[in-house]
Formats: sequence, structure tokens, C-alpha cells
Amino acid sequence: MSTITADRREAICRAGRAVVCLSVDHDATEPAHRQAAIVNDVRAYDAREAWDAVAALEHMVFTRGLAPATD
Repeated sequence: MSTITADRREAICRAGRAVVCLSVDHDATEPAHRQAAIVNDVRAYDAREAWDAVAALEHMVFTRGLAPATD
């Protein structure tokens, strides 16, 4: 079993937040889940691929005008 780094945990958290934001847009749900799967699969995808997927997710959130809730 591979160890998940703090950097990867951050990517997973950010991807999760983006997927939640995108869940209100039915056209974005499937692409969002595909990108999140890349982030979550620590064996098949390296850190660069994970962060590329996070960037894609956050871009999807931004371009749809769906800002995540802030504390």
C-alpha cells in the first residue's frame, strides 16, 4: 500500500470541494468525477497528473461561476 503524501491529500481535498460545487451542474457531473478519479488513484497517477486534474476541476468551477463556500 502506498503512503499518501500531504501534498496528495491537499489535492484530494481540493478535488472533493470542486466536485461538490460542480454537482449542481448536471453537464459537469460526469467530467468532474472522471477528473476526481485521477486525483484519488494514487497508484495509477502521479502527483503532476493529480494536480493537472485539480486544475481542470477548479477551472470548471470558475468558468461555470460556481464559487466554493468559504469559512
